[in-house]
Amino acid sequence: MRNTRHSHRRPVGAPAFTLIELLVVIAVIALVLGLLVPSLGAVRAASRDAQCAAMQRRIHVSTSLWMSANDDWIPGVNTTGARYDHTLGSMQLLGDTTPTTPTTVFDWISPVMGAEMNFSPNRAERTAQIFEELACATARRWNDELWDWSPDRADFEDVLVQRGYLQISYLSPGAFHLVGRDQFPQHRRRYGWTGPAVPPGSYLPRLERIGSPSHKVFLADGTRYLAAPDLLDFDINVRPEFYGSFTSSSPIYNASREYGAAHVNAEFPGEVRSNVSVHPHNARLSYRHRGRMYVAYFDGRVEALSEEDSKADASRWFPTGSRFTGVRATKESLARHAIGHRLH
Repeated sequence: MRNTRHSHRRPVGAPAFTLIELLVVIAVIALVLGLLVPSLGAVRAASRDAQCAAMQRRIHVSTSLWMSANDDWIPGVNTTGARYDHTLGSMQLLGDTTPTTPTTVFDWISPVMGAEMNFSPNRAERTAQIFEELACATARRWNDELWDWSPDRADFEDVLVQRGYLQISYLSPGAFHLVGRDQFPQHRRRYGWTGPAVPPGSYLPRLERIGSPSHKVFLADGTRYLAAPDLLDFDINVRPEFYGSFTSSSPIYNASREYGAAHVNAEFPGEVRSNVSVHPHNARLSYRHRGRMYVAYFDGRVEALSEEDSKADASRWFPTGSRFTGVRATKESLARHAIGHRLH
């Protein structure tokens, strides 16, 4: 009898997958990637959030140590910057000085962290270091140009061309740095506006004057200064008229250049740099954590605030005893506070 055994082996050259099987595999891979990519994006965003919070805590720790060593004064324009805030004094800030010399009279970071960070003695280089080495991980916009003139402008132009200037990451509420109206002219910079809230006339930038440290914002995400919707610059003047690159008018002010949504020509009367509203471009730079900002309080606590929350409670941004006037205030704060309300 003839042996008729049959082979069950796949013929040589037979395809490993049918077309249908291959399409199924591709579809499964696409589905998995569709699920993973958003998750990876969320993980990266959470990591940047954590880095921002850690940076704010780091700046707060250094500033707290400085304040403890300086009788609880708050560093800023009326303390570390005060002796430079006149024509002759301001010349001492130009060019090469020391790592702890303020870059402008509003600069409180160089006096506090200049030695610790081994900043450059050159003002233009030191400014770039502050913007980069103490940056929020989500702040990735670069400045397009410089604003104003200074005798050392050439230094800034060199840095702008060679390495660039990153956007400003963090701002401290100006109301904690400016003195009350009754203190003028003994101190040089006072809070002279009629709203949206007015600090007590006797206010001085000292820790015991701010109110509860757990409720008062020491530092917040914020980027100044958009001169136009697509043009970012910063003020290189050693004596900026308003706030500079280190303090803010707060999210409560509806025309704030860093936070405001009001369609107005200028941030302050007499200021004519731009004839257009920069909202929402400013909000994208300042509320950069998926529509939120991170803030560090004077007690060191850090939390995220939505844009709406940041614009509602004026007491976070002004010293205890300030009066809410409602002048050029956000609609959120007007809904929360009565006119004349004393902020706790």
